[in-house]
Amino acid sequence: MKELKNRIVGRGSETPESLEKRLSSAYSEIEYIKNYDYFIMNDTVENATDILQSIILVEKCRVAADIEPILCKFKEESEHA
Repeated sequence: MKELKNRIVGRGSETPESLEKRLSSAYSEIEYIKNYDYFIMNDTVENATDILQSIILVEKCRVAADIEPILCKFKEESEHA
């Protein structure tokens, strides 16, 4: 949160009241992080992009929840071959 505050203050675009409101919103939004599978800290564009690309790769390699019927069919076909 310190970094967020520093960024917002550094822009010089917020009043003290709007800064407080934005930080308060950020604290509230953090409570929702447990509802997600991934978190990307947007500290630098390069780092955030690297993390996002890693997540995409992981998701492409994830074993699907419905893999069991596929495995059963493969096993049946192997037994009859």
